[in-house]
Amino acid sequence: MSFPDGPRENRRWQPLQSKAGLLPKYHATRHTFATWLLSGGADLWWVQQQMGHAPIGQSADTYGHVQPERHEATVVGLDRYLKV
Repeated sequence: MSFPDGPRENRRWQPLQSKAGLLPKYHATRHTFATWLLSGGADLWWVQQQMGHAPIGQSADTYGHVQPERHEATVVGLDRYLKV
């Protein structure tokens, strides 16, 4: 499943959103989708593909803060190489 962004997607989303009684706008839903993917352990590259971001830097800048525990685990994992 991908989550492209654009006027066509917004036109499709709005009637469904109204019918379901959802308050978030389409773009906020895209952020939620990406955040849930990353929180579930998805790779940033794969999320970038799903979101349709051309440069991966756009995804990294937007969602890089989502997985602090993953960053900490990576740094802790370096200990095995640095122990004397």
